[in-house]
Amino acid sequence: MIYVYGIVPLHPFQTAAAAGRKVYLVPYRDIGAVVSEAAGGQWLPGEENYLAHEQVVEAAMAHTTILPMRFGTVLKSEQSVAEMLAGYYKQFKQHLGRLENCVEMGLKAIWDLDGVKARFRPQSPKGFGPGPDRPGCAFLEGKRKDMELIDFLAASAREAAAGIQKHLADCAEDFTCKLSPTRRLFFTAAYLVKKNRLENFKEAFQLCRSANRSLKFLLSGPWPPYSFIKITEGGNFAEQGLR
Repeated sequence: MIYVYGIVPLHPFQTAAAAGRKVYLVPYRDIGAVVSEAAGGQWLPGEENYLAHEQVVEAAMAHTTILPMRFGTVLKSEQSVAEMLAGYYKQFKQHLGRLENCVEMGLKAIWDLDGVKARFRPQSPKGFGPGPDRPGCAFLEGKRKDMELIDFLAASAREAAAGIQKHLADCAEDFTCKLSPTRRLFFTAAYLVKKNRLENFKEAFQLCRSANRSLKFLLSGPWPPYSFIKITEGGNFAEQGLR
């Protein structure tokens, strides 16, 4: 059994040992898979195994571009690994080229949700006059206000996100962003950053934080570019093996 950590361009770099595991390359043409023998249940969920997986991936990232595999990816043999490399070769090459010398930076932002809600002012639509005693009137009025509040929070979240992105987007090759307007943790993003622009990104983040003092931020990374890899063909392996 072979444990697979990720896919890399095929050129020399140190793979002899990482996280106490004997790590090596299974080659195919000009790419290779970073692997080790799957022994001792190292594919089983657990903090020690999770950390070892990440340490191997990050050790490879220090030397080259890596497409990280999902934790616990195990194939039957080196031949199975080579067949996987052959079957996904074009997509692996495309991603390796696009992500060359890039890392991922993660950013989360928390806002004062109660304070944002306090700024909400419901509107009274035309034709909706007083009459709380009419059947269903209070219920419908409550539903209308709930919908208006959701729309208000969504618009406020988009405005706050725009204030963040104007500082950071230009420092990144790409980014993904998810908004959750009804939660305190309303902004979750990942940025694809060239290694040689990492300090520029961090400086831009400091400016962003200074300009958005009402928000609390958590910046993490650099990580392998987990959020920017998508394998679109090949069925179950694409869904289960790659991040």
